[in-house]
Amino acid sequence: MIIFAIVSKRLRTPIYRTYIDTGLGELRTGRRWVRSLPVSFHVMLPMERIPFVLPDVGLREISGHLYIENDFLVIELVDALVGEFDKEKKTIEIEPAALQLLELDTGILKDKLVVRTYSSEFLKHIPGDYTGDVTFSCWRNYRDRLRRLVLQMQRLMELA
Repeated sequence: MIIFAIVSKRLRTPIYRTYIDTGLGELRTGRRWVRSLPVSFHVMLPMERIPFVLPDVGLREISGHLYIENDFLVIELVDALVGEFDKEKKTIEIEPAALQLLELDTGILKDKLVVRTYSSEFLKHIPGDYTGDVTFSCWRNYRDRLRRLVLQMQRLMELA
């Protein structure tokens, strides 16, 4: 199955449709055949940003967003002193080939996303002592987005 996003020119919003690859160089959607689209590509749904919180480091509070952009796992960090002062913003992009493990642990109020990389080079930019893996805490109402992020990244890890 190939997921393809079509952007409506009138509404300027994405319309998502699922196309089935027939293996004959054609795509089928519902009752219509689409012959003009190539079948050798894969397009993922655009990711919504998922807010997270990391454990505090001293008086510094660390929060941010997770999402997928251009087949990279993007981690946007905001490191702030007591939540408001001396804010530092960082963006870390991790390619799928560098990821060793993505695991989602669900809880009653918060879910935890465990990210493990082959090299600690990516994790040294995250404030705190993270040698092997990082655990991002996200609220339960973002569970569906987290599951979709994990599934998309696992597909990209298989392709890499």
